[in-house]
Amino acid sequence: MNRLFLKTVLFSLFSLIATAMLTAEIRISADTEFYNSLYSLNGIEKEWSYIMYGKAGLSFRSTGSREVKGEVALDISEAGGQMLPGLKKLYVRPYFGDVRILLGKTRTTWGAGFAFNAGDIIFGSDSISFDTRSNDPRSETAWLTGADFPLGDFSFLEIILLPGSIDLSDPAEPVLPKIGDGSAGGRVSFEAGDFNLQAGYLYRGSAIAGLGTAGQRAYISLEGIMPINWHLSASTTIELNGFSTTSMEESLKITGGASWDHMLGYTGDKTLSWQLEFLLKPSAQFEEYNAEADETEEYGLYLYPSISFIPGSTTVFTVSSIISPIDISANTTAGVSWNIYEELNLFGYYSFQTGESADIFNPENQAGMSITVGAGYSY
Repeated sequence: MNRLFLKTVLFSLFSLIATAMLTAEIRISADTEFYNSLYSLNGIEKEWSYIMYGKAGLSFRSTGSREVKGEVALDISEAGGQMLPGLKKLYVRPYFGDVRILLGKTRTTWGAGFAFNAGDIIFGSDSISFDTRSNDPRSETAWLTGADFPLGDFSFLEIILLPGSIDLSDPAEPVLPKIGDGSAGGRVSFEAGDFNLQAGYLYRGSAIAGLGTAGQRAYISLEGIMPINWHLSASTTIELNGFSTTSMEESLKITGGASWDHMLGYTGDKTLSWQLEFLLKPSAQFEEYNAEADETEEYGLYLYPSISFIPGSTTVFTVSSIISPIDISANTTAGVSWNIYEELNLFGYYSFQTGESADIFNPENQAGMSITVGAGYSY
């Protein structure tokens, strides 16, 4: 790592901390996590890998004004003996009357859904490559400018602009993005009683952060809270410079789900929570194929069930899974977390894949089985 860059980052952190102590209008928080993990290599009966690693997040939030909010958040990880800091968030959010402006590097999530969300046409929440252990599996950020305009009680119009990314493949001659490489769009959100309806459009260029391909993307999403929490979203894409029903059909994605919390016991001190979501791609593969003989294709249906049990105030048991029902395979994680002290959490996870050798998930994959124990400390 460039030493000058590292010194600059450290100097900036110390400067922010000193400023916070003098003004007392910045809230500083740090989250650290430490992991000891065993991973299977090329099958559960072959070699195992043992690694220990950690990560940290530093956040500086403004607290001195109701009209202006801001945050600086850094992610710090260690790899190969080097400290790797990364800028997670850097934004300011001022209010001008009822209009809210958002400027900087951050995230805005359209649509609805925890694991699968077809309405997230900016960053993309329609893949199965996310960590089932994470409390926030979709947390990518990008540089953007946005504004929210109220349309009534709990209803608003949001517009957004995302510039294209600079091509740094050759650091000596960086390539600046063209205007058309960026993205722009907006959404409207209406709330009526127990329902929330969203609809949005995004002209997505070829050089912005997030998942998905370039094109004109649109979505619609509906949420409700009766009789349980539920949501349903759909999105599609057409070419940047044309209209094609074929591309709309091929890119159609539908997601939905439901969740609920059940209070148990005479005093309600125990909680059983469940969540079930699905991802449907009508134009994808719905017949099982042999990955060893056929070219890998994307299946058209995936499920995400999750259940958690909180028997008291300090312990949480969870089981979650990404299921491919077409080839009957799954990636499952069972975990427990114990808040032993106010700032200290101890946790353990056991992850395993089930399926045959030609399935998407199977024990012969690298990390087809893993065991992780660790701790998280916040201060």
